Amino acid sequence: MHKDSFTIAPFQYITVDHPEMTHAQQAARAYSAGCQWVQIRIKDRPLNEIEREVVQALESALAYNAVLIVDDYVSLAEKCKASGVHLGKLDMSPTEARQILGNHCIIGATANTFDDIRQITTMPVDYIGVGPFRFTRTKKKTKPDYWHRGLSVAYETCDGSSAYDSYYSYWGYYLRRFAGAYRYGGLWCGCIGSGGL
Repeated sequence: MHKDSFTIAPFQYITVDHPEMTHAQQAARAYSAGCQWVQIRIKDRPLNEIEREVVQALESALAYNAVLIVDDYVSLAEKCKASGVHLGKLDMSPTEARQILGNHCIIGATANTFDDIRQITTMPVDYIGVGPFRFTRTKKKTKPDYWHRGLSVAYETCDGSSAYDSYYSYWGYYLRRFAGAYRYGGLWCGCIGSGGL
């Protein structure tokens, strides 16, 4: 899906290693359940395996006219013609990724601190992933979470900036945490994991 044809969905589903479902199968189930935005997040696997999952997930995304974001791999997002890429702090810079992918692709970036948010708002990104909202076992190097007041302060810090309209709050499995993320300032939420699929 071309960037100009999407609006940021209120919910981003993020795939995770699962004993019974591939990442592509998780994406397909999320789309079939009405989710319009999926991030395929695969760690510590050979690039050819990740590419195979991305290609299969893209088939589902195209069938539902939905967004598929590739985590980390700018080269795969470009090669497979995914909707865009999500970049962590140790990945390629959003500025370099924009030069490679052009203006038609979605680029998101992760922020773990207030200073991260300030820095990212100066970069050519379409959304910022702030978090994690709560502890999640899906991240090996878990950052301090943004539970309650911390999250609202993060949003207040950058209120008025052009990127304020495109925050996701990232968190773990539990859907009951939705209310908390919205209450404390989250405009959109990203769910890491397969609970509920």
